[in-house]
Amino acid sequence: SHLEGQGLFVHMKQFRKHINDIKQQIVQVEEDIQLVDMDEDDGREHLLQKVKGLQQQINLFDEKTSLVQSEITDLQKDQLELRSELRMNSRFTGPDGAKALEHLFMVDKDISRSLETVPETKSKLVAKQVKIKSTIEALLEDMSKNIFLTEVQLPSKGELDLLKQEVAFKNVNIDAN
Repeated sequence: SHLEGQGLFVHMKQFRKHINDIKQQIVQVEEDIQLVDMDEDDGREHLLQKVKGLQQQINLFDEKTSLVQSEITDLQKDQLELRSELRMNSRFTGPDGAKALEHLFMVDKDISRSLETVPETKSKLVAKQVKIKSTIEALLEDMSKNIFLTEVQLPSKGELDLLKQEVAFKNVNIDAN
């Protein structure tokens, strides 16, 4: 009974297609009869209008095709995203997936603990930085005091000339020996 219904449906579908084909043939014959009754200029005009109509239909078809192609592209992107999600989800199934989830959970826990200690760690580092800065300032101050205390007095111009004469005399004595 079900198969008979399907057979009848297929038969009806074929019959409708045959009727549509006959209707198109009738329309074509009627247009041919109209063209025979027209003079040459009217016939050209009629065919030109028919070509323009077909061109409009082609343009509409192209627009629809473009829209359908765009939808296909969007669906393909969605399909890729879904496949990626499926692959990602499949990583977390079975024994290996349970291990991966457990690992991610532990990493999340470690990160959460680290984030909880950030303010405390920051305050310790700031205190350490202040202490180091004050130590550096104290050392610089101490060094600048020592520089002034240990500064050696440079000889005057006269003393420098006298030292040069002594060096020249000693050089002459050394060369003579």
